[in-house]
Amino acid sequence: ELLRSMVARADVLVENFAPGAMDRLGVGYEALRVVNPRLIYGAGSGYGRSGPNRNYPAMDLTVQAMAGVMSVTGFADRPPVKAGPALCDFFGGTHLYGGIMTALFERERTGLGRLVEVSMQEAVYASLSSNLGLHYGSGGQAPARTGNRHGGLAEAPYNVYPTQDGHIAIICVGEEHWKSLLRAMAR
Repeated sequence: ELLRSMVARADVLVENFAPGAMDRLGVGYEALRVVNPRLIYGAGSGYGRSGPNRNYPAMDLTVQAMAGVMSVTGFADRPPVKAGPALCDFFGGTHLYGGIMTALFERERTGLGRLVEVSMQEAVYASLSSNLGLHYGSGGQAPARTGNRHGGLAEAPYNVYPTQDGHIAIICVGEEHWKSLLRAMAR
C-alpha cells in the first residue's frame, strides 16, 4: 500500500527484480498503471522479460559470457576473459536511463506513461559491432579474440606498445594519422 501511494504521485518507478517478481507481488506495470496512468515504469533485467533466458541469473560476468563479450576479449591463443569494467551493468543502466527519458518526453506530448524495458544482454550488443564485421561472411564461425588489436582488424597500427618508461596506446585510422605518427617518431 505504501508503494501504491508513492506511485500515485510518482513520475518514474525503476526496478530490476527478476522478470515477473513485481507482478507476483501485485505491483507490476499493469497493476501500477491503474494507480497512475502517467507512470513511466522502467524495468531492467539481464535477458529480458520474455524469451528462453528470462529466468537465468544475471550478473555482469554471466551476461558478458552469454552476450559474446568474453568470446572476443583477450588473445586468440588464450582463454576468453571478461572486459575490465562492468560493461553490461553500465550499458543496461545507461540504456534504461535513455528509454526512461524518452518516455518522459513522450508523456509530455501524450499525457500517458509507459513500460520501458531494457535487458543488459541487448544493451551490450552494439559494443560488439567492430567484432561482428569479421563474423559477416565467415560461414557462422565466431570472430577470433584479437587482444589489443582492433576487434574488426580494420585499423593499424592499433595496439598498446612498450616504451622505455611504460606503454603507449597508438591508433591510426587514416593516412594523415599515420603521417602524424611518423613525424612524432621522427621517422
